[in-house]
Amino acid sequence: MNQPIYRYALRNRPPGFATVPRGWPWRYLQAPAQLLLDPRFVAANPGVMLCLPRHRHGVIGSEVELTPVELYDFEIDKVE
Repeated sequence: MNQPIYRYALRNRPPGFATVPRGWPWRYLQAPAQLLLDPRFVAANPGVMLCLPRHRHGVIGSEVELTPVELYDFEIDKVE
């Protein structure tokens, strides 16, 4: 059985090693246009779509759900 994918958007910064909890597995589901213009990014992230303007740093997903404390500490919002 497949695990659910939890969807998140960072409020103030793009996702990266210092902007999400250490060791938390994530991947882009929707990315900003500037990333989609990079052929290396597109090749490494097949199926990633363009994000909506309200999620300026993209939408990331993970099979591991973040706790309310992690959401607060890292300024991350759940995306429904």
